[in-house]
Amino acid sequence: MRNVLAVLLAALAAIAGASAWGGSVADKALTEPTTIQQTLGGLIDDDGVRSMVATRVKAQLVERLPDGVIPEKLATAVEKTVQRASDAVLDDPSMRQAWLDSLDASRQLYVQRVREEGGSAGRVEVVLDPVATVVAGHVTDAISSLGIEVSPAKTVPWRLDQTIGDISPLAALSVPLMKLVTVQSEHWFWYGVAAAVLALLALLAARRRAVAVLAAGFVAGAAGLVGIWGAGVVAGLGGAAPNPILAAAAGSVGELVRSTSTPVAWTGVVVLILGIVMMIIGGTRARRRSLDF
Repeated sequence: MRNVLAVLLAALAAIAGASAWGGSVADKALTEPTTIQQTLGGLIDDDGVRSMVATRVKAQLVERLPDGVIPEKLATAVEKTVQRASDAVLDDPSMRQAWLDSLDASRQLYVQRVREEGGSAGRVEVVLDPVATVVAGHVTDAISSLGIEVSPAKTVPWRLDQTIGDISPLAALSVPLMKLVTVQSEHWFWYGVAAAVLALLALLAARRRAVAVLAAGFVAGAAGLVGIWGAGVVAGLGGAAPNPILAAAAGSVGELVRSTSTPVAWTGVVVLILGIVMMIIGGTRARRRSLDF
């Protein structure tokens, strides 16, 4: 009976420990700009994202022409101007900073809506106002080069609103988990404390401590493998995402999940091996005592 209790406590300790580690990574990603900017900052060079920005350049340029119509006699000139403006935007050094600012604004909005307001975790709103403002500046210059006077560009709103559950049934199943991780990750320290207490209780309760160690290693390893599998699922969702940013981001987010889950899996393997060694040593000692007796 004591070993059964020890196994249960050890399993809970492993789950709490994995939650503490994963929660610390998730909480840092949600509360500090560094992780998300390092993970998604390079997406501004993705072909799909660049194409989306180029499309936005053309839309803004046409919208700001008189009556929002391309004059027939200027059609060829406008097309060339659009291409020049698109190249100028994508090559502008300030675009990368604008992209990082957009990522940080999106992160803050998501945390506020889900953690503070209890909103849906499946809704991802990408705040691209900084990017749109850089685009607007180049569009103004481009229109002026056509001999058309326009007012200087100001801050321009641009939001991409995507519901994760609309991507696929599998994506819809991940929304409750996203909610759980977003809300509970801020308590990662206490999960770590709980893991230490449960592990100590498991060792004290066990008649054979190797049993508790084996249980903890098995559960931790399984949790890590589930996380690695989940990383593959997240990366695979990119192919079905209609939003080019989410499509490009899926692989990077999947890699973050994989890099977080892999240490958990390896820790489980090490603890499992330790438990096996303890079991062998314990069995050898028991046989020696029996022979001595």
